[in-house]
Amino acid sequence: NNQSGATDSKEFKINIRQFNEVHIITASLEDGVVLKSYNKTLEAEGDGTITWDITEGSLPKGLSLDTNTGVISGAPTKAGKYTFTVNATNELGDKDSKEFTINVYYAFARVSGSVKDSNGNPIEGVTVELLAKDGTLLATKQTDKDGKYTFSGNFLYEKYQIKASLDGYYDNTIDITLH
Repeated sequence: NNQSGATDSKEFKINIRQFNEVHIITASLEDGVVLKSYNKTLEAEGDGTITWDITEGSLPKGLSLDTNTGVISGAPTKAGKYTFTVNATNELGDKDSKEFTINVYYAFARVSGSVKDSNGNPIEGVTVELLAKDGTLLATKQTDKDGKYTFSGNFLYEKYQIKASLDGYYDNTIDITLH
């Protein structure tokens, strides 16, 4: 009210956050490389001391979670895709959960070979496919004049298949294991 008796009102919106809410703010985790040091910190906001635990899935072998700091560290020992869920909990019992994935790759690797006929002669122009262990096509190359092919890069899995095919010849598939 003012002296003339008129009133003025205005509406305000106020967002209230519960005092003890915990929110995991780490968006994602970086990929790792087999036998290479890994050190990433999970981060959360909220009141009080926050502790961490894994509730589903698991970290890559060779990595561990410090439950007091949220630091994931170590050196992964096996390539693959690792999905897990973490909880961040404060001393009042408020918690937040989030799923993360860490892909662990083999360091840069090269898979090469040659394709020859039954007489040991190299065959040019053979289609050579690199397949994941589940049969998914990852890359395709053609053999050169010496019958050679090479695939190179960071490999996610330990086991693959190499399939060679050319019209007029039987297809041949071999299993390979990276070490």
